[in-house]
Amino acid sequence: MKLAELCAQIKKEQQWVRLSNLEIVGLPQNSKESTSELIIKIASHAGIKLTDDQIVFAHRVQPMQNVGGRPKNIVVKFQNRTIKDNIISGLRKTKGITTSDIGLGGPAKRLFVNEHLTPSN
Repeated sequence: MKLAELCAQIKKEQQWVRLSNLEIVGLPQNSKESTSELIIKIASHAGIKLTDDQIVFAHRVQPMQNVGGRPKNIVVKFQNRTIKDNIISGLRKTKGITTSDIGLGGPAKRLFVNEHLTPSN
């Protein structure tokens, strides 16, 4: 195999590992937060009944480009890709989501829920 083919294969496999993942951007941080509970509230707003055991993990990660004052993103991995796809589809139908939609106080801030892509994608 050539080097370019190996690099392409690695990129493909890295994205495949993230197939069941979502990335939430713009969700304010709180030291006493439960990321799983926040994900369940987001899913509920999307019309999806999600249970804690369907979430493999949900945690804050440092974004690729750190912007001062912006909270860390949340990456969540679900048991299967269908859950992730249903949440994205439900949020598109509701025309997005804000902090007030999931019961967070303060001024409503728009949240962005996206597929968790590799840096190269």
